[in-house]
Amino acid sequence: MLWHGGASFVKNGYVGVDAFFVISGFLITGLILAERTSTGAIDLKQFYARRAKRLLPASGFVIVATLILAWLFIPEIRWTRLRGDALASTFYLENWRLAAQSIDYVSQGDAASPFQHFWSLAVEEQFYLVWPFLIKLATPSGAIGSGKFNRNLSFLFGSVLVASLAWSVLLTASSPGRAYFVTTTRAWEFALGAILALYTRQKDFRPLQRSSAAAAGWGGAVLLLASAVYLPSSWGFPGFAALIPTVGTALLLLAGLTPDVSGPTRILGTPAFVAVGTISYSLYLWHWPLLIVMEARFGELHPIASLATVFGSAIPAYLAYRFFENPVRRMRSLEQPMPAIGAGALSMAIAAVGALALGAISSSGETPTAAAAEAALSDIDAAILSGASPTNTTTGDPTEDVTDVLPTDERPPLAAETSARDGSSPTTVGSRAEPTLNLESEPEAVTPASGGLGALSLDEPSEQQSFQQPDSVETIVPDPISAKGDVHELTEECRQSLTASTVIDCLVGDPSGKIDVALVGDSKAIQWLSAVDIIGKAEGWRVVVYSKSNCNYTTLMLTNRSEPYRSCSEWNELVRDKLTTARPDLVLLNGRDQRVFVDGELVPLSESTELLVDDRARLWSELAAGGTQVVVLADSPEPDFDLPECASESRRSLTKCTFPRHPSHIPGESTLERSAADVPGAHILDVNDAICPRETCPVVVGGVLVYRDTHHLTDTYVRTLAPLIATRLREAGVTKA
Repeated sequence: MLWHGGASFVKNGYVGVDAFFVISGFLITGLILAERTSTGAIDLKQFYARRAKRLLPASGFVIVATLILAWLFIPEIRWTRLRGDALASTFYLENWRLAAQSIDYVSQGDAASPFQHFWSLAVEEQFYLVWPFLIKLATPSGAIGSGKFNRNLSFLFGSVLVASLAWSVLLTASSPGRAYFVTTTRAWEFALGAILALYTRQKDFRPLQRSSAAAAGWGGAVLLLASAVYLPSSWGFPGFAALIPTVGTALLLLAGLTPDVSGPTRILGTPAFVAVGTISYSLYLWHWPLLIVMEARFGELHPIASLATVFGSAIPAYLAYRFFENPVRRMRSLEQPMPAIGAGALSMAIAAVGALALGAISSSGETPTAAAAEAALSDIDAAILSGASPTNTTTGDPTEDVTDVLPTDERPPLAAETSARDGSSPTTVGSRAEPTLNLESEPEAVTPASGGLGALSLDEPSEQQSFQQPDSVETIVPDPISAKGDVHELTEECRQSLTASTVIDCLVGDPSGKIDVALVGDSKAIQWLSAVDIIGKAEGWRVVVYSKSNCNYTTLMLTNRSEPYRSCSEWNELVRDKLTTARPDLVLLNGRDQRVFVDGELVPLSESTELLVDDRARLWSELAAGGTQVVVLADSPEPDFDLPECASESRRSLTKCTFPRHPSHIPGESTLERSAADVPGAHILDVNDAICPRETCPVVVGGVLVYRDTHHLTDTYVRTLAPLIATRLREAGVTKA
């Protein structure tokens, strides 16, 4: 909890969960074994009834309370996701939901959920769904009281520990995010506690001598606290690293069996710690939702405020324990198994209804304007395909502005830059720098007769220089609440996940086209899919998309969440082979500056950037030497905060959501240009002047929301950029003049 509160000295406070799993395994297994040896049976119905009465009403109460707080204080844009989190928490599946999100690049920028702490409770309950059955199967009636009883259980507990720990090590190396949450990588921690419970129940067991118990206690405390303070990032977690806090916890438990022992176990037995332990379950349930609600209401909290919130959560935790949790647990009507199980089921049902209600009252984000905007976008697509003037789909008048349905102050006609260029390599197409490309003839720009939707309102330098984000606009398309889903329909199908390394061959553009084109890169490359698709259809491009989340085209070992991104390196090797074999006529690719690993060590960003510059130049030159035209997609500016959420909460003060343009997105300052400078004939395709025309980047342009998350453009805005991209590719001589 101190870690959640931002206490800097416990930067690995998550090891508290590992300690919890060991303690749980020790206590619950001890109770099961006591029942088995004393009665000769394990009453499964009574076991689950006790857990249902102990856990479900309290958790259901907190889930409902959190949903109410979310409705009052958390932005509506999060409600749909919170509905899923609440349902997963209600049915104790939140750990698998988080595991899936940990390998989903799209979800990595999401704000923390007030329900995500339920993942550890989900792991525990999933484990105990099967644990009593396994113990019962391993201890047939004839084995009770004999040596076979202990041998069978030792084999069971040891097998679970070894198999689960081995799987944890393997999965941590390949997918640490998933390994952290899934039940199968955590089962060994419960088994460790179970082994200790079995050992302490032996007839010849004797507690440690006081001096030995004190030494074990202090040793365990050191291991647990040291792991909370420092664990090398290169070790990965859980994996073998989780042995440190779990063994430390086991030593503390063992020391605690010796009465009147000095050391940490005596400290843990003081009234203050006992009081905290009494309400620990309630305290765990309450502290995290209150922290997330406070951050949603007031923004990022100072560490002191975070700690105050965590400590303050003891008030609702105590009240809930005193006036709800305890009364329910002591109700005489719930003493029998079936009523207790029924009370737990009712609690889950109420929580589930609350979760569905929050999702139901959330706006879909659809507006009448959205349909009109889609018609205008279709008209833009048609203009690119045919060169004809788009027709207003509302009135059928070919002379009327296709976006009159979207109120904007000015709708200037599209006027592509067609200045003569002479020049050098690389060519930056469409930047704010002076044009340098020399064309033999003036290309004919693909220009809709009228424009104003999205980027079409920022096509002229004068409009770019004078643009200022207004505080409010009448409509926003897509609505910020639904912006996250504003992607090309093939995005998920064409983009490889974070964990897989196989190459997906995804075909767009003109399947029978005579010009072979490859779009290569990460999610920032595939954000251009709609524009590349429609231009490909117009130009006879057969476009194969090679995309993997957070994976740039490089031979270096990139990082993902501070871990070596091995699946990216494997994927890049395969893509390189495909490009070398296919030798496409044109490659469109992107690049981002990020940290890399060299000889197993994470290199600082400045050094990583220099390595990337050289590596890109080498790879791109390799493509150019094979006869492939290289066009580098300039990296679009990034807000680095959830811009749609900000826009959804600041519809009358959109200027709150603007953000400064990073120097690396200014033409002449980009590392991509440095790489391309050494590649013969390479072009930098830069349309950032229609995305962020000034030092402060806008939120809504021409009635269109520019960003769908912390990094990526909305597909709607990309589609309005398509005419400008087509024009600038023609200016560069990449497409037909």
